[in-house]
Amino acid sequence: MTGRGRAARRARRVSRGRAARMHRGCPGGEHPREARRALQG
Repeated sequence: MTGRGRAARRARRVSRGRAARMHRGCPGGEHPREARRALQG
């Protein structure tokens, strides 16, 4: 993802926001990937 300013910046921003939200809603400290799967299904 490094090398492209626009793409890298956009992907980093979305990833950071999503990861922060997953961590905030998971008091146990579950991984962001597991949290996303549980939220989807």
